[in-house]
Amino acid sequence: MDSTLFLSFILFQGLVNCFVFAVEQNSTSSRSAYFMTRENKRLVGHVVKRLESDSLMSCGHLCLRNARCTSTNFEATSSENGKGTCELNKHGAINTDSELYEQQGVTFSMLQKVKSAHADAVRCWKNFSEFWRKFS
Repeated sequence: MDSTLFLSFILFQGLVNCFVFAVEQNSTSSRSAYFMTRENKRLVGHVVKRLESDSLMSCGHLCLRNARCTSTNFEATSSENGKGTCELNKHGAINTDSELYEQQGVTFSMLQKVKSAHADAVRCWKNFSEFWRKFS
């Protein structure tokens, strides 16, 4: 097999692997993020959706499934069904010291970092490009 054809095949295979891997990693069941939390605090005026939720963690999962969500307010409840209230918020930059209000039993959580398929694909492409330069 001609060496140019072989290297072209390797390049193409690397690109396909980068993008397939990135897309698989970004399915809604495998998205990941970091949240900053403040207990007994609530962000007011930015709610886009209100849902029932079993826990603070499940409220965070609901946020990750909603592309508009940037933070949550979760209020545990002592209702009959044992579920709490999860509010999904959408906002730009906020000052957490001045825009959060005291409220017992509510936990505010703000999304800090989301792992996305685009970032994975870009990282994969950069790594593959460096590899390719060494051998071409």
